[in-house]
Amino acid sequence: MKPKISLVILFALAVLHLAPAVAIAQERKVKVVCTLPTLKALTEEVGGNRVDVIALAKGDQDPHFVTPTPVLMQKTRQADLFIENGFSLELWADQVANGSGNTKIFRGTPGRIVAGNGVAAMEIPAVLTREMGDIHPQGNPHVWLDPLLAKVEAGNIAEALKSADPTGASFYDSRKADFFRRIDNALFGPELLKLVGIQKLTRLAWSKELHPFLQSNKVDGQPFTACGLISPASSASSWSGPLRSDPAFRPGRSIFSR
Repeated sequence: MKPKISLVILFALAVLHLAPAVAIAQERKVKVVCTLPTLKALTEEVGGNRVDVIALAKGDQDPHFVTPTPVLMQKTRQADLFIENGFSLELWADQVANGSGNTKIFRGTPGRIVAGNGVAAMEIPAVLTREMGDIHPQGNPHVWLDPLLAKVEAGNIAEALKSADPTGASFYDSRKADFFRRIDNALFGPELLKLVGIQKLTRLAWSKELHPFLQSNKVDGQPFTACGLISPASSASSWSGPLRSDPAFRPGRSIFSR
């Protein structure tokens, strides 16, 4: 009987010894470094309290010309993920990542994420000249100004978080779905989403056929109206996203505010 009691005691002590380590492992957050504040905001939307995220550039900085200082390299040294926008916007990103010595975020590794992957290039210049302002040889990089494309970037970030933190996959999927739902409701309204569906509305918006569709389809003798509003700050002159030229969308409140 005594040997059995001893074994139970030893097992209990082992469990008590391991419990703090397990708790620490469960509490560890994914360390994410983003190049831009916008990417930080998207990461927080889908990552919630499971991520510890910072942005290297400040909101009042020109994202094209951030100086890759040792301070930025130090901030990046312990990152699990390094998220950039792409489209040659952050030409300084490689210097920061390489200078950090963190091999997990070198270009080509799973920890190096380009949020703009899957987004078709827009406004690719035929001639490269400074006379036209910022040079974007791979196309207009300010894709997040189109809320529908911001969803694409958030989706890429969510997939990266799921790879880095598989136990939180359902959490990230849930937050991504909620974020997408808020964007869709803000752009189109729940009634239009129910009648038409987000896939068709997205296709119509990207093909610039949304406004004619809304005008040609009626409910109770009245044409559809889109309730989505784009904030004046989002309607930057550098943006040529599919929603900007569609008269169904007009300046108003930001769709990203809760």
